Parts: sequence; structure tokens; C-alpha cells
Amino acid sequence: QLLADAARLAEQAPPRPPLPLQPGERVALRLLDLPRPCPAMAVAEAARAGPGWYPLEDWGVWTRPGMATLRLPLGPGFTGPLRLELELRGPARDQVVALHPRRQGGACGPAVEVVLASGAGHAAGLAVPPGEGAVEILLESASTATQPDGRKVGVGLLALSVARADSAEDRLAVLEARFFHAARRAGA
Repeated sequence: QLLADAARLAEQAPPRPPLPLQPGERVALRLLDLPRPCPAMAVAEAARAGPGWYPLEDWGVWTRPGMATLRLPLGPGFTGPLRLELELRGPARDQVVALHPRRQGGACGPAVEVVLASGAGHAAGLAVPPGEGAVEILLESASTATQPDGRKVGVGLLALSVARADSAEDRLAVLEARFFHAARRAGA
């Protein structure tokens, strides 16, 4: 009866509010050691959907073997075609990862296959079709790797960025955020 009640409540839950993402902004998906909560912390926790993830770590987050889902409820400024960039990390052995972008409830776009060398980083750009609703990315690990602590992992995710595909300014901001770390004043 408890499971049935929980399922009923889950069906009645209102949709998630949009994530506090800005076009061109880079958001780290890792534990952030900050004195107070910030929007990036909310995104790192809320974007990982389902059981396909391990907990956040200082560097980023591992997927579990198989399929993991990123779900990004986005605001009204993100209804057109998008460019999503994921910063990935390979596990302790070479890994092939298939990335399937889609709008929530829609068909998956063409898969992008990424070959990650052992321990290497890689930025993967994905075209997301226009539409309403959340953007979902299915990360499918073709094989698994065993970490020194015995965990079986798929692929690591360090950060994500979303840009409007028709905005050169957004796409440039994504590149600058990935390659240049701007110093910020205290309190800014």
C-alpha cells in the first residue's frame, strides 16, 4: 500500500521548475565547497535523474554502468534549437559512450558516440532540437571500468553548458567558460 501511495503522489507532483541556467554559462557537476548555497549546487543535484549516478565528488560525478539520464528543465528562453556541451572524463580503461539528446517525451536525436581514452577528458557538443519541455540526455556506457575502490563506473561528467544554437555570443561564452577561469571579486 505504501508503494502504491508513493506512486500516486509522484504522479500528482507538479513539474519541476526551470533550472537556474543561463545561456553560455558553464555549470560544474561536482561537490562545491562554498560557504552558502548557490544556483550551481542546485543544478548539480537536480540535473542528474534516476538511479544511473553515483554521488557527486570533488572533481565531478561518475555514471553507473549502462544508462544514465541528465534532465534539464529549462526556462522559456530555451525553446529554439540548442547546443549542449558536456565535459566528460574517461574511467580507468578506454570507454565508448553514446549520447542521445532529446526533448522530454520526444524521440531521441541522432546519437553521438564519443571514444574516451583511459582517464582523459573530452568535450562533447550535442545539437538539441527545438521544442518545449526539459532537455534530456541519455548517457549510455558501452562497457564498465572498476575503480580502485571497487565501484564499477561508466563515464565521468565534470560540467555542462547550454547555448542557443543561433547565438554566436552564447557559444563563445561556453568556450570562454571552459578555457578561461575569470577571477571574481569577493562578494561578486
